[in-house]
Amino acid sequence: MSVLTPRPWTRFHGARSLSPGAVKFVALALGLLAAMAAEAQPASRVSRVGFLGDGPRAERAPISIEPLRDGLRERGYVENQNVLIEERWSGGRSERLPGLAAELAGLNVDVIVTHGVRAIRAVQDATKVIPIVMAASPDPVGTGLIVSLARPGANTTGMTDQVAELGETEIQIIRDVVPRTRRVSILWNDSNPGARGTFEQTRVAAAKAGLDVTTVTVRHQDDLEAAVANAAAGKPDALIVIHDVLTTSHRAQVARLALKHELPSICASSPYGDAGGLISYAHSLPGLFKRAAVFVDRIFRGAKQVDIPVEQPTAFLLRINLKTAKALGLTNDLATAISVRGKHLDPDHVARRRSAASAKGVAARCAGCRLNGVQRGEPRGIPTGAKRTRVRRRPGLRDRIPLRRWSG
Repeated sequence: MSVLTPRPWTRFHGARSLSPGAVKFVALALGLLAAMAAEAQPASRVSRVGFLGDGPRAERAPISIEPLRDGLRERGYVENQNVLIEERWSGGRSERLPGLAAELAGLNVDVIVTHGVRAIRAVQDATKVIPIVMAASPDPVGTGLIVSLARPGANTTGMTDQVAELGETEIQIIRDVVPRTRRVSILWNDSNPGARGTFEQTRVAAAKAGLDVTTVTVRHQDDLEAAVANAAAGKPDALIVIHDVLTTSHRAQVARLALKHELPSICASSPYGDAGGLISYAHSLPGLFKRAAVFVDRIFRGAKQVDIPVEQPTAFLLRINLKTAKALGLTNDLATAISVRGKHLDPDHVARRRSAASAKGVAARCAGCRLNGVQRGEPRGIPTGAKRTRVRRRPGLRDRIPLRRWSG
C-alpha cells in the first residue's frame, strides 16, 4: 500500500506565483506611486489679508473689518486656520497711513483691503505688486486711483461708493422732508481729497436748486463742536454732512451736535441715521466691506486684479430716524415726504408683515402693497424693536428710492 504525502502548499487553479524579483519590483512601483501622490497633493496654505483702516478702530471696525470677516467666513475662510488678517489703523491720524501701508507691504501679505482716497493712495505708493482691494472709494477715476472702472489697471480693484454723485438727490430729499428749506450749510473735511469732489457737486446742486449755501470746514474731531456751532450761527434750515472718514468715524457726535442746534441733517453714509442723524441716503457701507471679501476670494483663487472690473453699488437706501424727526418737530412734514417718495406705511401693518415673514422664514408679500421683502434681523446700531420697511424701486417715478425707516 502506497502512502500519499501532501505538498507543503497547494496551487489553486488559475493562480500564479511571483518570483522574488517580481515581488521587489511591485513593492518598488507601489512606493514610487505613493511618493508621487504625496507630492501632487497640495499642502494646506494659509492666506494672509492685510487691512488698512483709516480712523479710530472702535468706531470704524463694526462697519468695516467685521463685515469683511463675515464675508470671508461665508466663503469658507476660518481665521487662524486658512486665513490670517493683519490689521493696521490710523487712529484718526492720516499722516500715519504711509508708514502703516509700508508695514503691511513688508509683511508680504497676499492682498491688502483698504478704503478712502488717502489710505488707498498710501498702499499704492507702498507696493506695486500686492493686489489692492478698495472696499469704498468716492471717485476712484476722478482722484486718479484707477484708469477706468472696466479696466482699473495696475494692482488695484474693488468698489466705488458713488457718494460724490448723490449731492443733487440729497438736496431733493432735504427739501421734501423740510419744505421750508431756503438756506443750507455744508460741513466737510477740506483736508481729504476724496471729500472735495463730493463737496463741489453738492454745493453746485444746492445753488442750482436756488438755495443759499454756506460752508464750514473741519479737519479734526476736536473741531467738530465749533464747526457745527459756526454752521448754526448762519441760521441754515438744514445741515448737509459730507461723507468722509472723519464725519463717519464720529457720526454720533455730529448727529448729536446737529440735534443740539436744532438742525435737520443729512449724510450720504448709511451708519449716520443709525447714530441719530435725521436722514441718510446711501448704499450699505458695511455691505461694501462684506462684498470686498468676494474680491479677496477671487484673488486667492488665481484671478488677476487687473482683469477684475471695479463695481458700483446698485441700491441706495433712504433712512429717516423718526425719533430725531419727532425731536425736531418734523413729523407732519415727514409724513408728507414719505407719501410723496413712497406709499404711506402703517407701522402696525409693517409689524404684522415682518412677523409673518419671520414665522415663515421668507420675505412676506402683500396684495395691493408695493413693499418688497421685509428683511429679517436688525442692522447694527438700530434700537431693538425698531420698525423697518423697504420700498421696491420703480425707475422713472419719484418714489424710485428704496425707503427704510425706523422709530427708536
